[in-house]
Amino acid sequence: MKTETQQNESLNAEIEKVTSENLNLQEEIYYLQNDSNVIEREARKFGFRRQNQEKKVSVSANK
Repeated sequence: MKTETQQNESLNAEIEKVTSENLNLQEEIYYLQNDSNVIEREARKFGFRRQNQEKKVSVSANK
């Protein structure tokens, strides 16, 4: 059974981990909302294209 000190240390480590993850997510949100390059890259992942832009298809030469 964990002592109170061990539980406290474990909880503090978890808080640090979650805080760091939160900061990373906040930064990602900022760039997704404000950086046109990031917005375009993410949109392309979902198959969105600019108007009048054709989708490029690569063909393999395997026989």
